[in-house]
Amino acid sequence: MERKPAVVVRREGLEASEYTVRHHWRERSRVSVAPLSRLGGLTRAGVKRGRLAPGDSSYARHAHRSEEEWLFVLSGRGLVELEGRAVELGPGDFIAFPVPSEAHVLTNPFAEEVTYLMGGEDHPYAVVDYPERGATALLMTDDRGRLAFHELGPAQYPYERGT
Repeated sequence: MERKPAVVVRREGLEASEYTVRHHWRERSRVSVAPLSRLGGLTRAGVKRGRLAPGDSSYARHAHRSEEEWLFVLSGRGLVELEGRAVELGPGDFIAFPVPSEAHVLTNPFAEEVTYLMGGEDHPYAVVDYPERGATALLMTDDRGRLAFHELGPAQYPYERGT
């Protein structure tokens, strides 16, 4: 068996790879993301560094049906909006979202930037619920590396059982 070498991701490479993500279903959704696990050559675990400026939020509030997710705050403070409550997080705080997860979103109502690690399982697809919209979506990475968002409708039953 040929072993793969370890990969060191330096700060310069991490910062050069950073990109901004916005979710069109939430105003002020704007998170800067650096794909740590991808840069390191990992294919089964997903780990990213996120940065939220004051007043911004990560994505639309969502709940995962099949992928576990977590956040670990490196610096600054953030507020995780959950179902009916909010939890303030600061440096060294960790929050886990076992599946099926409670709906959640990270926001930054504070005056300083919050920097954090986020991660979880890294599958080619995910089924995610968006409670404010009453919507469910299938998220898939397309052949160009873009995250494709497919809103799902009600179940259909096109097959009949023969007698």
